[in-house]
Amino acid sequence: WDQLKELLNEPDRHKISDPDSGTFYYSFQPHAGWRVIMLNPYEVSVIQSEEHEGYHEAVRLLKKHNPNDVLSTQGNVNYFANMEGEVLRYVPFNGGASKQQVDWLRSEIKIAKETREKVIVLSHLPLHHRSASHRNIAYNSPEILEILEKEGRDVVVMVMSGHAHSGGFHSTGEHGIHHITVPSPLSHGESHGVVEVFRDRVEVNGVGALPSRILRFKAIL
Repeated sequence: WDQLKELLNEPDRHKISDPDSGTFYYSFQPHAGWRVIMLNPYEVSVIQSEEHEGYHEAVRLLKKHNPNDVLSTQGNVNYFANMEGEVLRYVPFNGGASKQQVDWLRSEIKIAKETREKVIVLSHLPLHHRSASHRNIAYNSPEILEILEKEGRDVVVMVMSGHAHSGGFHSTGEHGIHHITVPSPLSHGESHGVVEVFRDRVEVNGVGALPSRILRFKAIL
């Protein structure tokens, strides 16, 4: 992880971790009135090293919610056998956020509300199953969604993710959060775009497989 941080963190260009805490989740303000929150939905995951607390928490969740032997036979068993509905997310290629990260997210939303900022959330794993499927979302997506929809009401305007190769879109009219899952270049070829923000909308100018959209929200006053 340290080598990855050293390679990809470039001041004033891009970063993958917070320079102070070293965590792979952080926020930044690209423009006055806007806050972008980058989540790390693989903090709790079996892709972590076995010395990492997140690895052991992922093992506990998989053993609790998945009846299949998904740990010792990765790739050689049907992860979804005898499962349906919401528990389908508990498979090795998904992950979740730690309690520390969830608490941090809650504090970031509070700050954004106090400073009258709008928030865009970025997460490799989708958070709403209707923008992907139950098979492709974060372990604790219900908890994260509750924070975004209740505490972040009229603050959080968009969640942009990947992971589900087919892509997807869902808009929660009641809370005004638009969920975009970007189609994978691995299966769809060219798939990217430019996001432009305005006081009452976000415009996604898609290229290739990513559709262009105009996403409305309650205007910044």
